Amino acid sequence: MRALLSLALAAICVSCGGSYKPCHLHPCDRGSWFWSDPRSAYGSNDVVGSVSGQALAFDQIKSWGIQRIYGWYDADAEVVASWNAALYGRGIASLLLLGQNRWFCHRDQLFAQLEKRLLSFNENRPAAQRFVGIHIDLEPHSLRGGPDACGYDWDNEPLEQKRALLSYLANLFSEVRARLDDAGAKTLPIYASLPVWFDNVVTSARFHWQSPMARDDWFATVAQALKGVTLMAYCRDSQAEVRRSVDWEVDNFKGEVRIGLNLHERPGAKNECHTWTSNQHLLSVAEQLEAHHGPSVGIDLQSFTRLLEDYQDRR
Repeated sequence: MRALLSLALAAICVSCGGSYKPCHLHPCDRGSWFWSDPRSAYGSNDVVGSVSGQALAFDQIKSWGIQRIYGWYDADAEVVASWNAALYGRGIASLLLLGQNRWFCHRDQLFAQLEKRLLSFNENRPAAQRFVGIHIDLEPHSLRGGPDACGYDWDNEPLEQKRALLSYLANLFSEVRARLDDAGAKTLPIYASLPVWFDNVVTSARFHWQSPMARDDWFATVAQALKGVTLMAYCRDSQAEVRRSVDWEVDNFKGEVRIGLNLHERPGAKNECHTWTSNQHLLSVAEQLEAHHGPSVGIDLQSFTRLLEDYQDRR
């Protein structure tokens, strides 16, 4: 499994082709979140298992130079296995995406999904059909009250409660790592999404740590459980602004660092930020970041469904 992930990340983008000619000067390391998204005709549940849907997906994977897919799938296990094998055959790493915030207060549900969708799924399958890692996208800052938010409302929580939620998140990462290790999956990597401002120590910020040491300790704990993090650098429209928001983690996090950019931040979209005038605008910033960091820092795109929708809209 580790060998497949390494193979995917070492693929050279001159072989990716496509009109965008992505990351042509160095190894390609782009990923994308692929959600089920019932609001779209291009969510993972509609695409995976569909001949035409998968053909479109593979075309966009090649065009954008994507080397990782973080996917959540409700399709039959054999359909997902076939999808994973098709990705494997194209040098693409398939990671299981786990991202429902209600799991903050229902850990048993998270661990049940981990067992069903990863451990049991991978068992006795050939390497080509397996998930080669997991990506966790649990966001305490997105909790907005109600039963699915575990009773928390981030914006109205006191600062100490926000810090406690982050400590709870770090503990959750550690417990997932322990579960995988106990199941004999010690080499299976775990990645997670984090907002760029989790490193705040500036007291004027709405969230901040009580000291640089407290921040450093939290990230050190996270690094023990995770192979790497994707820093969601959303609502930032220049490579300089994105770089400033991730500099601390790039310099200090003891693991792989990736940068997340949000394709949904477009004029007319139902999003708080209208960062990008077009996909080409986002791509130009991504390429500037890749030119600056080289292959040491990857780029992740939110979301793969949006890439598919945009392609269809242009036709």
